Amino acid sequence: MLLVRAALRRVIADGGEGSKAFRERFAEVYGTLDQDLKLFEECLGDLWPWLCGKLNTFAKVGFKGKKPSQYVDDEEAASFLYEQGLEFQTNYPVNEEQVRNRLRRADQIVELLNRRRAEEAKKKS
Repeated sequence: MLLVRAALRRVIADGGEGSKAFRERFAEVYGTLDQDLKLFEECLGDLWPWLCGKLNTFAKVGFKGKKPSQYVDDEEAASFLYEQGLEFQTNYPVNEEQVRNRLRRADQIVELLNRRRAEEAKKKS
């Protein structure tokens, strides 16, 4: 959720001429985006820039042997990805209330992110 919101901000900043139509298409998400991002920055402090730095790896992360660009450019691959999403949704039904209950305590998320950042720093040194 955090990275998706950060990515949505980047779409507007770097998305070119199609970004305006994208923003209009998902107006309900973009309507609260600025407030969401401000809240994340306040709650996460110095973790927020570190986490936003992870956006650059999105384009490199593969799924089932394909890169994101392949899913965008290949209609058959895009259909496969859509089917995988439907299968996940069927096998793991999650509703907003369940997510809200799991994310009620921000300190759990902050603790996890701090551990990940520390592990990453150990690997670099």
